[in-house]
Amino acid sequence: MKRSIAAAALTFLAAMAALGLDAQTTSPASKPLALEALTVDKAKGQVIMDGVFCLEQGQLEFLVAGPNKEYESLVSTQVKPSSLHAALLMLGLSQGKPARWTSTAPGQPAVFQPPRGAQLEISLRWTGPDGQKHDVPATDLLETAPDGKPVGAVRWVFVGSDVLEGGAYWADALGHHVSVSNFASSVLDVPFESTDKDALLQFAVNKNKVPPKLTPVQVVLTMVQGAQSAPVARLNLAIDQFGRMELEGQPVWPEDLSGLVKKFLARHAQGTADVRVDLRALEYDRQRLSALLQEAGMTDITFRPRQLPVIILPRSPAEAARALEQWKEQFANARDMIGDPGLDAQAVLETIQQTARQAQEQAKMLEEYRGKLSRMLEEYKRQQNQEKK
Repeated sequence: MKRSIAAAALTFLAAMAALGLDAQTTSPASKPLALEALTVDKAKGQVIMDGVFCLEQGQLEFLVAGPNKEYESLVSTQVKPSSLHAALLMLGLSQGKPARWTSTAPGQPAVFQPPRGAQLEISLRWTGPDGQKHDVPATDLLETAPDGKPVGAVRWVFVGSDVLEGGAYWADALGHHVSVSNFASSVLDVPFESTDKDALLQFAVNKNKVPPKLTPVQVVLTMVQGAQSAPVARLNLAIDQFGRMELEGQPVWPEDLSGLVKKFLARHAQGTADVRVDLRALEYDRQRLSALLQEAGMTDITFRPRQLPVIILPRSPAEAARALEQWKEQFANARDMIGDPGLDAQAVLETIQQTARQAQEQAKMLEEYRGKLSRMLEEYKRQQNQEKK
């Protein structure tokens, strides 16, 4: 059975996997599920990805990457990074934390924190020109640079790539699947410091062992024991301009959040939360979410501003009047302008329509809430009057 896992479905699978729930997207364990050159085998805890060898010598930044990275990757694949991410979620894994530099105290130098999270081993399967079948650890085809020494056992970490503003998956835009240099945009990374500066790359192709270019290969990712409950894992939350909360891209009620986070922390003892906050939200919204997370036991919380749209609409009749005067002037002087003000005006109209729709949905919800609460209050008063009689 062939199915395409789009980036739009990624957030749903992430939410289910992070909370230890089965998204019911796979076949029974005895029947691996095939997805656009991917196979998910829950029984074996494996994801198998099709590709081709694309480099016979040279230094590496990636073990597996998209077609646009063939000059710095051992294997090239047509599989989208978001599909690989979704396949790993199907195994019940949660994304971890990418490499970063952090300071433990004000004035102290930053310290490197390697990628942390669920670990997987990677092997490569292919058939040589002589018909001989090969199945070896991926590191057998790597060597250290520049000394050419063999590479020891390496376990890759599922750090997961971010979903960008507008819903695009960061790794899809760059073609970053499995890196051997620390890239926060990669789906999987090596669990130690590995520079992404050309002069200091640590890995190269072992030209004595790699097969010819364009040889088909299967990349087999196998989760290690305990990967589903790796201590370090990451929850992604957001607060929109109306103060509404999202968990892994899905709406979540504040009263439900505590239980969900507790369940997450029961699986991941060092779970963290990455929160994006719309700058138009209230400080109260941020403090409320912070309190909810801390009450549930989440102490490692990072708040980041969510990018505002380029177009900022008027917030008062006076601002609207000034904006209209500016548009009148732009239209009158359109011939002297480099850009077409008509295109800009159309973008503003689309933003107004989107904002109006959101406001209408909010007004509808509040009206329904008002009506139901009003009826409940009337019933309560009626019961109170009966009891007095």
